Amino acid sequence: MTPTAEQKKAIDYPGSMVIIAKPGSGKTFVIAEKIRSILPVLPDYRGVIAISYTNKASAELKRRISRNGCPTKSCCLSTIDSFCLSEIIYPFLPHLWGNHPVCYEVKKRDDSLEYGCDIKISGQTASENDILCNEISLRKAFAEKGFIFVDFIGSLALYVLKRSHACRTYIKARYSHIFVDEYQDADQNQHDIFLFLHDLGLVAVAVGDASQSIFGFAGKKADFLLNLPNHPGFPLFLVSYNHRCHPSICNYANTLISSNASLLECEQIQVYEKCCHGDEASICSWIDQNLPAIMEHFQCENLDKVGILTPNNLISRRMGSMLTTPNNVFCTHPLEDRQSLTANLLSQILRLYFDRTVTCEDFIDSFYGDCVKNLRLKSRGLLRDFRKSTPDNFIFETIRLTRSIANFTLLESDFEILKKDSFENLKLFFSPPSPNHINIMTSHKSKGLEFDIVFITHLYAWIVPFKASCIGDITDQDINLHYVSITRGRKACYLCHSTSRHKKNGCIINATPSPFLTIPNLRQLRKVL
Repeated sequence: MTPTAEQKKAIDYPGSMVIIAKPGSGKTFVIAEKIRSILPVLPDYRGVIAISYTNKASAELKRRISRNGCPTKSCCLSTIDSFCLSEIIYPFLPHLWGNHPVCYEVKKRDDSLEYGCDIKISGQTASENDILCNEISLRKAFAEKGFIFVDFIGSLALYVLKRSHACRTYIKARYSHIFVDEYQDADQNQHDIFLFLHDLGLVAVAVGDASQSIFGFAGKKADFLLNLPNHPGFPLFLVSYNHRCHPSICNYANTLISSNASLLECEQIQVYEKCCHGDEASICSWIDQNLPAIMEHFQCENLDKVGILTPNNLISRRMGSMLTTPNNVFCTHPLEDRQSLTANLLSQILRLYFDRTVTCEDFIDSFYGDCVKNLRLKSRGLLRDFRKSTPDNFIFETIRLTRSIANFTLLESDFEILKKDSFENLKLFFSPPSPNHINIMTSHKSKGLEFDIVFITHLYAWIVPFKASCIGDITDQDINLHYVSITRGRKACYLCHSTSRHKKNGCIINATPSPFLTIPNLRQLRKVL
Protein backbone atom coordinates (compact mmCIF):
# COMPACT_ATOMS: atom_id res chain seq x y z
CA MET A 1 0.00 0.00 0.00
CA THR A 2 1.40 3.39 -1.01
CA PRO A 3 0.56 6.03 1.62
CA THR A 4 -1.42 9.11 0.62
CA ALA A 5 0.04 12.56 1.21
CA GLU A 6 -1.92 12.83 4.49
CA GLN A 7 -0.77 9.40 5.65
CA LYS A 8 2.87 9.99 4.71
CA LYS A 9 2.93 13.30 6.57
CA ALA A 10 1.67 11.58 9.73
CA ILE A 11 3.99 8.56 9.32
CA ASP A 12 7.11 10.67 8.80
CA TYR A 13 6.58 13.11 11.68
CA PRO A 14 8.99 12.02 14.46
CA GLY A 15 7.53 13.69 17.55
CA SER A 16 4.47 13.55 19.75
CA MET A 17 1.27 14.25 17.86
CA VAL A 18 -2.51 13.90 17.56
CA ILE A 19 -3.90 12.08 14.51
CA ILE A 20 -7.58 12.57 13.68
CA ALA A 21 -8.38 9.50 11.57
CA LYS A 22 -11.78 9.22 9.88
CA PRO A 23 -13.45 5.84 9.14
CA GLY A 24 -11.71 3.92 6.37
CA SER A 25 -8.76 6.33 6.31
CA GLY A 26 -6.15 3.64 7.05
CA LYS A 27 -5.32 4.55 10.65
CA THR A 28 -4.05 1.03 11.51
CA PHE A 29 -1.79 1.23 8.46
CA VAL A 30 -0.45 4.60 9.65
CA ILE A 31 0.19 3.37 13.22
CA ALA A 32 1.83 0.15 12.00
CA GLU A 33 4.08 1.97 9.53
CA LYS A 34 5.13 4.51 12.15
CA ILE A 35 6.08 1.70 14.54
CA ARG A 36 7.84 -0.25 11.76
CA SER A 37 9.98 2.81 11.05
CA ILE A 38 10.89 3.17 14.75
CA LEU A 39 11.78 -0.40 15.80
CA PRO A 40 14.86 -0.96 13.55
CA VAL A 41 16.68 2.00 15.13
CA LEU A 42 16.02 0.91 18.73
CA PRO A 43 18.29 -1.47 20.67
CA ASP A 44 16.91 -5.01 21.10
CA TYR A 45 15.78 -4.42 24.67
CA ARG A 46 13.63 -1.39 23.79
CA GLY A 47 10.25 -1.24 22.12
CA VAL A 48 7.07 0.78 21.99
CA ILE A 49 3.75 0.72 23.83
CA ALA A 50 0.72 0.49 21.54
CA ILE A 51 -2.68 0.60 23.24
CA SER A 52 -5.71 -0.67 21.32
CA TYR A 53 -9.31 -0.84 22.51
CA THR A 54 -9.65 -4.63 22.07
CA ASN A 55 -7.37 -7.68 22.08
CA LYS A 56 -8.42 -8.37 18.49
CA ALA A 57 -7.27 -4.91 17.40
CA SER A 58 -3.95 -5.49 19.20
CA ALA A 59 -3.49 -8.80 17.38
CA GLU A 60 -4.20 -7.17 14.02
CA LEU A 61 -1.72 -4.37 14.75
CA LYS A 62 0.93 -6.94 15.72
CA ARG A 63 0.31 -8.84 12.49
CA ARG A 64 0.85 -5.72 10.42
CA ILE A 65 3.95 -4.62 12.31
CA SER A 66 5.49 -8.11 12.08
CA ARG A 67 5.32 -8.13 8.28
CA ASN A 68 8.66 -9.10 6.68
CA GLY A 69 10.08 -10.15 10.04
CA CYS A 70 9.93 -6.83 11.87
CA PRO A 71 10.53 -7.76 15.57
CA THR A 72 7.88 -6.96 18.19
CA LYS A 73 9.30 -8.96 21.12
CA SER A 74 10.18 -5.88 23.19
CA CYS A 75 6.89 -4.11 22.46
CA CYS A 76 3.77 -3.98 24.60
CA LEU A 77 0.81 -4.34 22.24
CA SER A 78 -2.28 -4.60 24.42
CA THR A 79 -5.35 -2.94 25.87
CA ILE A 80 -4.98 -0.16 28.44
CA ASP A 81 -6.02 -2.40 31.35
CA SER A 82 -3.59 -5.15 30.34
CA PHE A 83 -0.76 -2.62 30.06
CA CYS A 84 -1.53 -1.09 33.46
CA LEU A 85 -1.72 -4.49 35.14
CA SER A 86 1.27 -6.26 33.53
CA GLU A 87 3.73 -3.37 33.23
CA ILE A 88 2.89 -1.18 36.24
CA ILE A 89 0.62 -2.63 38.93
CA TYR A 90 1.71 -6.28 39.20
CA PRO A 91 5.48 -5.65 39.22
CA PHE A 92 5.62 -2.36 41.18
CA LEU A 93 2.59 -1.96 43.47
CA PRO A 94 4.01 -4.59 45.90
CA HIS A 95 7.05 -2.32 46.30
CA LEU A 96 4.73 0.34 47.70
CA TRP A 97 2.24 -1.80 49.62
CA GLY A 98 4.35 -4.82 50.48
CA ASN A 99 3.77 -8.56 50.18
CA HIS A 100 3.13 -10.13 46.83
CA PRO A 101 -0.46 -11.41 46.87
CA VAL A 102 -1.16 -15.12 46.70
CA CYS A 103 -2.94 -14.61 43.37
CA TYR A 104 -4.16 -11.81 41.16
CA GLU A 105 -7.84 -11.49 40.42
CA VAL A 106 -9.74 -8.51 39.07
CA LYS A 107 -13.04 -7.91 40.85
CA LYS A 108 -15.89 -5.48 40.30
CA ARG A 109 -16.21 -2.78 42.92
CA ASP A 110 -19.74 -4.02 43.67
CA ASP A 111 -18.17 -7.26 44.97
CA SER A 112 -15.95 -5.48 47.50
CA LEU A 113 -18.18 -6.00 50.55
CA GLU A 114 -18.29 -9.74 49.84
CA TYR A 115 -14.53 -9.80 50.36
CA GLY A 116 -14.48 -7.64 53.47
CA CYS A 117 -13.48 -4.38 51.78
CA ASP A 118 -15.75 -1.36 51.95
CA ILE A 119 -14.75 0.37 48.70
CA LYS A 120 -16.27 3.68 47.64
CA ILE A 121 -15.44 6.09 44.80
CA SER A 122 -16.75 9.59 44.32
CA GLY A 123 -17.38 9.50 40.56
CA GLN A 124 -17.83 7.20 37.59
CA THR A 125 -14.06 6.78 37.34
CA ALA A 126 -11.87 6.30 40.41
CA SER A 127 -9.40 9.13 41.02
CA GLU A 128 -6.13 9.42 42.93
CA ASN A 129 -8.08 10.97 45.80
CA ASP A 130 -10.34 7.89 45.88
CA ILE A 131 -7.26 5.69 46.28
CA LEU A 132 -6.04 7.78 49.20
CA CYS A 133 -9.49 7.63 50.84
CA ASN A 134 -9.75 3.85 50.32
CA GLU A 135 -6.06 3.02 50.75
CA ILE A 136 -6.46 0.81 53.84
CA SER A 137 -9.14 -1.32 52.18
CA LEU A 138 -7.28 -1.45 48.88
CA ARG A 139 -4.02 -2.47 50.57
CA LYS A 140 -5.87 -5.23 52.39
CA ALA A 141 -7.52 -6.46 49.20
CA PHE A 142 -4.25 -6.45 47.26
CA ALA A 143 -1.71 -7.67 49.79
CA GLU A 144 -3.82 -10.13 51.80
CA LYS A 145 -6.48 -11.35 49.41
CA GLY A 146 -4.87 -10.78 46.00
CA PHE A 147 -7.70 -8.71 44.54
CA ILE A 148 -7.51 -5.74 42.19
CA PHE A 149 -10.78 -3.86 41.67
CA VAL A 150 -11.44 -3.08 38.02
CA ASP A 151 -12.63 0.47 38.77
CA PHE A 152 -9.20 1.26 40.22
CA ILE A 153 -6.91 -0.15 37.51
CA GLY A 154 -6.24 3.18 35.79
CA SER A 155 -5.98 5.23 38.97
CA LEU A 156 -3.76 2.60 40.65
CA ALA A 157 -1.41 2.63 37.65
CA LEU A 158 -1.13 6.42 37.87
CA TYR A 159 -0.64 6.16 41.65
CA VAL A 160 2.27 3.73 41.12
CA LEU A 161 3.83 5.81 38.34
CA LYS A 162 3.90 8.89 40.55
CA ARG A 163 5.30 7.14 43.62
CA SER A 164 7.60 4.44 42.29
CA HIS A 165 10.98 5.62 41.00
CA ALA A 166 11.73 2.04 39.92
CA CYS A 167 8.56 1.94 37.78
CA ARG A 168 9.38 5.24 36.08
CA THR A 169 12.96 4.12 35.43
CA TYR A 170 11.76 0.82 33.96
CA ILE A 171 9.16 2.39 31.64
CA LYS A 172 11.60 5.04 30.41
CA ALA A 173 14.37 2.49 29.81
CA ARG A 174 12.15 -0.15 28.17
CA TYR A 175 9.94 2.00 25.89
CA SER A 176 10.58 4.93 23.56
CA HIS A 177 7.03 5.68 22.37
CA ILE A 178 3.44 5.26 23.42
CA PHE A 179 0.65 5.00 20.82
CA VAL A 180 -2.99 5.09 21.92
CA ASP A 181 -5.66 4.20 19.37
CA GLU A 182 -9.36 5.09 19.78
CA TYR A 183 -8.38 8.05 21.95
CA GLN A 184 -11.91 9.43 21.66
CA ASP A 185 -12.88 6.62 24.06
CA ALA A 186 -10.25 7.48 26.69
CA ASP A 187 -11.25 8.20 30.27
CA GLN A 188 -9.60 10.61 32.72
CA ASN A 189 -7.10 8.08 34.06
CA GLN A 190 -6.00 6.90 30.61
CA HIS A 191 -5.57 10.53 29.54
CA ASP A 192 -3.51 11.33 32.64
CA ILE A 193 -1.30 8.24 32.15
CA PHE A 194 -0.71 9.23 28.52
CA LEU A 195 0.36 12.76 29.50
CA PHE A 196 2.47 11.46 32.40
CA LEU A 197 4.43 9.15 30.09
CA HIS A 198 4.85 12.01 27.63
CA ASP A 199 6.27 14.19 30.40
CA LEU A 200 8.51 11.25 31.40
CA GLY A 201 10.16 11.49 27.99
CA LEU A 202 8.24 9.04 25.78
CA VAL A 203 7.09 10.21 22.36
CA ALA A 204 3.29 10.14 22.66
CA VAL A 205 0.91 9.62 19.73
CA ALA A 206 -2.88 9.78 20.12
CA VAL A 207 -5.13 8.52 17.30
CA GLY A 208 -8.90 8.90 17.20
CA ASP A 209 -12.04 10.49 15.81
CA ALA A 210 -14.55 12.38 17.96
CA SER A 211 -17.39 11.26 15.66
CA GLN A 212 -16.74 7.65 16.68
CA SER A 213 -17.01 8.19 20.43
CA ILE A 214 -19.57 5.56 21.49
CA PHE A 215 -18.75 4.63 25.09
CA GLY A 216 -19.99 7.70 26.97
CA PHE A 217 -22.03 5.43 29.27
CA ALA A 218 -18.71 4.12 30.66
CA GLY A 219 -17.19 7.54 31.35
CA LYS A 220 -15.29 7.68 28.05
CA LYS A 221 -15.47 10.96 26.15
CA ALA A 222 -13.99 12.71 23.15
CA ASP A 223 -13.08 15.88 25.08
CA PHE A 224 -9.63 14.51 25.91
CA LEU A 225 -8.88 13.96 22.21
CA LEU A 226 -10.29 17.33 21.16
CA ASN A 227 -8.35 19.24 23.85
CA LEU A 228 -5.04 17.41 23.42
CA PRO A 229 -3.77 19.71 20.60
CA ASN A 230 -4.02 22.58 23.09
CA HIS A 231 -1.20 20.98 25.14
CA PRO A 232 2.32 22.08 24.14
CA GLY A 233 4.05 19.60 21.84
CA PHE A 234 0.99 17.93 20.29
CA PRO A 235 0.56 19.14 16.69
CA LEU A 236 -2.61 18.02 14.92
CA PHE A 237 -2.57 15.80 11.82
CA LEU A 238 -5.62 14.84 9.78
CA VAL A 239 -6.04 11.54 7.92
CA SER A 240 -9.45 12.01 6.36
CA TYR A 241 -9.87 10.29 3.00
CA ASN A 242 -12.22 7.30 3.28
CA HIS A 243 -10.66 4.48 1.25
CA ARG A 244 -13.30 2.01 2.44
CA CYS A 245 -16.83 3.19 1.70
CA HIS A 246 -18.74 3.90 -1.49
CA PRO A 247 -19.18 7.70 -1.91
CA SER A 248 -22.94 7.45 -1.25
CA ILE A 249 -22.24 5.77 2.11
CA CYS A 250 -19.74 8.54 2.94
CA ASN A 251 -22.34 11.16 2.02
CA TYR A 252 -25.00 9.55 4.19
CA ALA A 253 -22.69 9.13 7.18
CA ASN A 254 -21.21 12.63 6.95
CA THR A 255 -24.65 14.23 6.63
CA LEU A 256 -25.75 12.33 9.73
CA ILE A 257 -22.92 14.05 11.62
CA SER A 258 -23.39 17.47 9.99
CA SER A 259 -26.47 18.48 8.00
CA ASN A 260 -24.42 20.81 5.77
CA ALA A 261 -21.59 18.35 5.04
CA SER A 262 -20.00 18.56 1.59
CA LEU A 263 -21.19 15.74 -0.64
CA LEU A 264 -18.95 13.59 -2.83
CA GLU A 265 -19.88 13.02 -6.45
CA CYS A 266 -21.43 9.60 -7.04
CA GLU A 267 -23.42 8.09 -9.88
CA GLN A 268 -25.69 5.93 -7.74
CA ILE A 269 -26.98 5.62 -4.20
CA GLN A 270 -26.01 2.43 -2.36
CA VAL A 271 -27.69 3.14 0.97
CA TYR A 272 -31.10 1.45 1.16
CA GLU A 273 -34.09 1.45 3.50
CA LYS A 274 -36.13 -1.73 3.73
CA CYS A 275 -39.35 -2.03 5.71
CA CYS A 276 -40.59 -5.64 5.95
CA HIS A 277 -44.23 -6.57 6.54
CA GLY A 278 -44.47 -8.51 9.79
CA ASP A 279 -42.30 -8.74 12.90
CA GLU A 280 -38.51 -9.03 13.26
CA ALA A 281 -38.53 -12.52 11.71
CA SER A 282 -39.65 -10.95 8.43
CA ILE A 283 -36.31 -9.10 8.25
CA CYS A 284 -34.43 -12.40 8.54
CA SER A 285 -36.67 -13.97 5.91
CA TRP A 286 -36.09 -11.07 3.52
CA ILE A 287 -32.31 -11.29 4.01
CA ASP A 288 -32.35 -15.07 3.42
CA GLN A 289 -34.35 -14.69 0.19
CA ASN A 290 -32.54 -11.69 -1.29
CA LEU A 291 -28.96 -12.06 -0.10
CA PRO A 292 -27.73 -14.18 -3.06
CA ALA A 293 -28.94 -11.56 -5.56
CA ILE A 294 -27.56 -8.69 -3.45
CA MET A 295 -24.15 -10.37 -3.19
CA GLU A 296 -24.06 -11.02 -6.93
CA HIS A 297 -25.03 -7.40 -7.69
CA PHE A 298 -22.26 -5.98 -5.50
CA GLN A 299 -19.71 -8.63 -6.48
CA CYS A 300 -19.42 -9.91 -2.92
CA GLU A 301 -17.98 -13.40 -3.23
CA ASN A 302 -18.17 -14.75 0.34
CA LEU A 303 -20.73 -14.62 3.14
CA ASP A 304 -18.04 -13.54 5.62
CA LYS A 305 -17.95 -10.19 3.80
CA VAL A 306 -21.52 -9.57 4.99
CA GLY A 307 -22.28 -8.10 8.42
CA ILE A 308 -25.55 -7.87 10.33
CA LEU A 309 -25.45 -5.27 13.11
CA THR A 310 -27.91 -5.36 16.00
CA PRO A 311 -28.62 -3.30 19.15
CA ASN A 312 -27.57 -5.96 21.70
CA ASN A 313 -26.28 -9.52 22.20
CA LEU A 314 -29.74 -10.97 22.87
CA ILE A 315 -30.99 -9.74 19.49
CA SER A 316 -27.78 -10.98 17.82
CA ARG A 317 -28.40 -14.51 19.10
CA ARG A 318 -32.06 -14.32 18.11
CA MET A 319 -31.17 -13.19 14.58
CA GLY A 320 -28.67 -16.03 14.30
CA SER A 321 -31.32 -18.58 15.22
CA MET A 322 -33.92 -17.16 12.81
CA LEU A 323 -31.67 -16.90 9.74
CA THR A 324 -31.36 -19.99 7.57
CA THR A 325 -28.21 -18.58 5.93
CA PRO A 326 -25.08 -19.91 7.74
CA ASN A 327 -23.91 -17.36 10.29
CA ASN A 328 -21.44 -16.60 13.08
CA VAL A 329 -22.83 -14.82 16.15
CA PHE A 330 -20.13 -12.90 18.03
CA CYS A 331 -20.62 -12.88 21.79
CA THR A 332 -18.17 -13.04 24.70
CA HIS A 333 -17.45 -16.07 26.88
CA PRO A 334 -17.52 -15.48 30.69
CA LEU A 335 -13.80 -16.32 30.93
CA GLU A 336 -12.99 -13.45 28.57
CA ASP A 337 -14.81 -10.99 30.84
CA ARG A 338 -12.54 -11.87 33.77
CA GLN A 339 -9.10 -10.31 34.03
CA SER A 340 -7.38 -12.82 36.30
CA LEU A 341 -4.20 -14.47 35.07
CA THR A 342 -5.90 -17.87 35.25
CA ALA A 343 -8.82 -16.77 33.07
CA ASN A 344 -6.46 -15.17 30.58
CA LEU A 345 -4.32 -18.31 30.39
CA LEU A 346 -7.38 -20.55 30.02
CA SER A 347 -8.76 -18.36 27.22
CA GLN A 348 -5.47 -18.52 25.33
CA ILE A 349 -5.28 -22.30 25.76
CA LEU A 350 -8.84 -22.74 24.49
CA ARG A 351 -8.10 -20.56 21.49
CA LEU A 352 -4.94 -22.58 20.80
CA TYR A 353 -6.96 -25.81 20.76
CA PHE A 354 -9.89 -24.65 18.65
CA ASP A 355 -8.11 -22.24 16.28
CA ARG A 356 -5.45 -24.12 14.33
CA THR A 357 -4.16 -20.88 12.80
CA VAL A 358 -2.71 -20.12 16.26
CA THR A 359 0.68 -21.81 16.62
CA CYS A 360 2.35 -23.06 19.78
CA GLU A 361 4.97 -20.33 19.29
CA ASP A 362 2.22 -17.68 19.12
CA PHE A 363 0.88 -18.97 22.41
CA ILE A 364 4.31 -19.02 24.05
CA ASP A 365 5.13 -15.51 22.81
CA SER A 366 1.97 -14.15 24.44
CA PHE A 367 3.20 -15.26 27.90
CA TYR A 368 6.96 -15.66 27.74
CA GLY A 369 8.71 -13.11 29.95
CA ASP A 370 5.48 -11.83 31.46
CA CYS A 371 3.41 -14.02 33.74
CA VAL A 372 4.78 -17.51 33.04
CA LYS A 373 8.55 -17.90 33.36
CA ASN A 374 10.53 -20.41 31.28
CA LEU A 375 7.40 -21.32 29.34
CA ARG A 376 9.26 -21.44 26.05
CA LEU A 377 11.66 -24.12 27.25
CA LYS A 378 9.23 -26.60 28.80
CA SER A 379 5.91 -26.17 27.05
CA ARG A 380 6.30 -27.06 23.37
CA GLY A 381 5.75 -30.78 23.94
CA LEU A 382 2.91 -30.20 26.42
CA LEU A 383 1.11 -27.94 23.94
CA ARG A 384 1.50 -30.37 21.03
CA ASP A 385 0.15 -33.26 23.12
CA PHE A 386 -2.72 -31.10 24.34
CA ARG A 387 -3.87 -30.39 20.79
CA LYS A 388 -4.40 -34.14 20.38
CA SER A 389 -6.94 -34.25 23.26
CA THR A 390 -10.33 -35.73 22.49
CA PRO A 391 -13.65 -34.08 23.45
CA ASP A 392 -14.15 -36.74 26.15
CA ASN A 393 -11.17 -35.66 28.23
CA PHE A 394 -10.79 -32.11 26.90
CA ILE A 395 -11.79 -30.21 30.08
CA PHE A 396 -9.49 -32.36 32.21
CA GLU A 397 -6.56 -31.91 29.83
CA THR A 398 -7.12 -28.13 29.67
CA ILE A 399 -6.98 -27.83 33.46
CA ARG A 400 -3.96 -30.14 33.68
CA LEU A 401 -2.06 -28.14 31.06
CA THR A 402 -2.90 -24.86 32.80
CA ARG A 403 -1.53 -26.19 36.08
CA SER A 404 1.57 -27.59 34.36
CA ILE A 405 2.72 -24.35 32.76
CA ALA A 406 1.67 -21.75 35.34
CA ASN A 407 3.96 -20.65 38.12
CA PHE A 408 1.37 -18.46 39.84
CA THR A 409 -1.41 -19.58 42.16
CA LEU A 410 -4.43 -20.50 40.04
CA LEU A 411 -7.97 -19.37 40.76
CA GLU A 412 -10.32 -22.31 41.20
CA SER A 413 -13.31 -20.05 40.42
CA ASP A 414 -12.05 -19.77 36.81
CA PHE A 415 -11.78 -23.56 36.58
CA GLU A 416 -15.39 -23.85 37.82
CA ILE A 417 -16.53 -21.64 34.91
CA LEU A 418 -14.73 -23.98 32.52
CA LYS A 419 -16.13 -27.14 34.13
CA LYS A 420 -19.71 -25.87 33.81
CA ASP A 421 -19.41 -25.49 30.05
CA SER A 422 -19.68 -28.08 27.29
CA PHE A 423 -17.11 -28.90 24.64
CA GLU A 424 -19.48 -27.79 21.88
CA ASN A 425 -20.22 -24.45 23.55
CA LEU A 426 -16.53 -23.76 24.12
CA LYS A 427 -15.92 -24.62 20.47
CA LEU A 428 -18.59 -22.09 19.49
CA PHE A 429 -16.91 -19.30 21.47
CA PHE A 430 -13.22 -19.99 20.82
CA SER A 431 -13.14 -21.36 17.27
CA PRO A 432 -12.22 -18.94 14.48
CA PRO A 433 -15.22 -17.65 12.55
CA SER A 434 -16.36 -20.02 9.83
CA PRO A 435 -15.01 -18.64 6.55
CA ASN A 436 -18.25 -18.57 4.58
CA HIS A 437 -20.79 -17.47 7.19
CA ILE A 438 -22.53 -14.13 7.75
CA ASN A 439 -21.16 -12.22 10.75
CA ILE A 440 -23.76 -11.09 13.32
CA MET A 441 -22.76 -8.72 16.13
CA THR A 442 -23.77 -5.60 18.00
CA SER A 443 -22.99 -2.17 16.57
CA HIS A 444 -20.56 -1.63 19.45
CA LYS A 445 -18.67 -4.83 18.58
CA SER A 446 -18.43 -3.80 14.91
CA LYS A 447 -16.08 -0.93 15.78
CA GLY A 448 -12.93 -1.22 13.68
CA LEU A 449 -14.37 -3.87 11.31
CA GLU A 450 -15.52 -3.61 7.71
CA PHE A 451 -17.82 -5.58 5.41
CA ASP A 452 -18.73 -5.40 1.72
CA ILE A 453 -22.41 -5.34 2.66
CA VAL A 454 -23.86 -4.37 6.03
CA PHE A 455 -27.45 -4.77 7.30
CA ILE A 456 -28.35 -2.52 10.25
CA THR A 457 -31.42 -4.09 11.83
CA HIS A 458 -34.10 -3.17 14.38
CA LEU A 459 -34.32 0.47 13.37
CA TYR A 460 -37.39 1.07 15.55
CA ALA A 461 -38.29 3.97 17.78
CA TRP A 462 -37.28 3.24 21.41
CA ILE A 463 -34.81 0.57 20.22
CA VAL A 464 -32.33 2.39 17.93
CA PRO A 465 -31.47 4.73 19.51
CA PHE A 466 -32.35 3.05 22.81
CA LYS A 467 -35.16 4.92 24.60
CA ALA A 468 -35.45 7.48 21.79
CA SER A 469 -38.77 7.99 20.04
CA CYS A 470 -38.19 11.24 18.13
CA ILE A 471 -35.37 13.35 16.69
CA GLY A 472 -35.29 15.50 19.82
CA ASP A 473 -34.37 12.45 21.95
CA ILE A 474 -31.22 11.62 19.95
CA THR A 475 -27.93 12.28 21.74
CA ASP A 476 -24.46 12.77 20.26
CA GLN A 477 -23.53 9.27 21.45
CA ASP A 478 -26.56 7.85 19.58
CA ILE A 479 -25.51 9.65 16.40
CA ASN A 480 -21.91 8.46 16.75
CA LEU A 481 -22.97 4.82 17.16
CA HIS A 482 -25.19 4.99 14.06
CA TYR A 483 -22.32 6.69 12.20
CA VAL A 484 -19.98 3.83 13.17
CA SER A 485 -22.56 1.26 12.00
CA ILE A 486 -23.08 2.90 8.61
CA THR A 487 -19.37 3.26 7.91
CA ARG A 488 -18.74 -0.46 8.41
CA GLY A 489 -20.14 -1.04 4.88
CA ARG A 490 -17.80 -0.79 1.91
CA LYS A 491 -20.18 -1.28 -1.01
CA ALA A 492 -23.73 -1.20 0.35
CA CYS A 493 -25.63 -0.42 3.55
CA TYR A 494 -29.19 -1.63 4.25
CA LEU A 495 -31.27 0.04 6.97
CA CYS A 496 -33.87 -2.52 8.06
CA HIS A 497 -37.09 -2.35 10.10
CA SER A 498 -40.54 -3.94 10.01
CA THR A 499 -44.20 -3.05 10.53
CA SER A 500 -44.44 -4.77 13.92
CA ARG A 501 -42.06 -5.88 16.67
CA HIS A 502 -41.93 -7.68 19.99
CA LYS A 503 -41.91 -5.86 23.29
CA LYS A 504 -39.64 -7.06 26.08
CA ASN A 505 -42.54 -9.05 27.57
CA GLY A 506 -43.10 -10.87 24.27
CA CYS A 507 -46.20 -8.96 23.12
CA ILE A 508 -46.31 -7.89 19.47
CA ILE A 509 -47.01 -4.20 18.81
CA ASN A 510 -47.08 -1.94 15.77
CA ALA A 511 -43.58 -0.69 15.10
CA THR A 512 -42.62 2.94 14.56
CA PRO A 513 -39.51 3.63 12.44
CA SER A 514 -36.41 4.85 14.22
CA PRO A 515 -36.04 8.64 14.45
CA PHE A 516 -32.85 8.16 12.42
CA LEU A 517 -35.13 7.39 9.46
CA THR A 518 -37.08 10.64 9.91
CA ILE A 519 -34.12 13.05 9.67
CA PRO A 520 -35.07 15.20 6.62
CA ASN A 521 -31.62 15.71 5.07
CA LEU A 522 -30.95 11.96 4.99
CA ARG A 523 -34.06 10.87 3.08
CA GLN A 524 -32.72 12.05 -0.27
CA LEU A 525 -29.46 10.17 0.30
CA ARG A 526 -30.99 6.66 0.50
CA LYS A 527 -33.26 4.52 -1.68
CA VAL A 528 -36.46 3.00 -0.32
CA LEU A 529 -36.96 -0.61 -1.45
